[in-house]
Amino acid sequence: MIIHVVFTMIAGVALFTYIHSSYFKFIEQRHGAILNDPLLIWLPSVDLSWYIFPIFYCCVLFTLVNLSYYPRVFLLGIQTYILVTIARMICIYLVPLEPPSGIVLLKDPVLDWLVYDHNITTKDLLFSGHVSTQFILCLSAQNKTLKYLNLVVTLLLAVLLLIQHIHYTIDVVAAPVFAWACYTIVNKLSKTYINIVL
Repeated sequence: MIIHVVFTMIAGVALFTYIHSSYFKFIEQRHGAILNDPLLIWLPSVDLSWYIFPIFYCCVLFTLVNLSYYPRVFLLGIQTYILVTIARMICIYLVPLEPPSGIVLLKDPVLDWLVYDHNITTKDLLFSGHVSTQFILCLSAQNKTLKYLNLVVTLLLAVLLLIQHIHYTIDVVAAPVFAWACYTIVNKLSKTYINIVL
């Protein structure tokens, strides 16, 4: 368990130091493709930041409090988030995209400070970080009511982000798939490690 914690802390600090200092600055300088998204053409373009921000972080807070009673699950959730972030960086690198037409910049003071270093970032598209993180909360929650709440909010966030034209449809559809895959991988690796130690 201690090895898990130390490895997770080192991996997390190294990853987010790189993201904060270099990665998103790099992807913003690239040219990418513009996708033809029929759903976005049909949806209005509206600034919903002040709905997205409190809904998302309230769910994060509630779920972290719930997971504080389950240290192993809490750790697996953090490891899943790290793996999802790596997968997301790879996808963004391999599939450079221009932001959707009509994009309204998302005002998220936490991510602006913690990840984006107050730089405007619009090309971190495939796949959605908010939706994938929200689905990790759903997978990790140990309270059934909270799990269902996080699932509903995952769907709600996907809709709100599309209305704000922050992401293409494929971005929000792919996010839960990647989150589930990373969660499954982390759980299997964790169980294998425990079996080897025991």
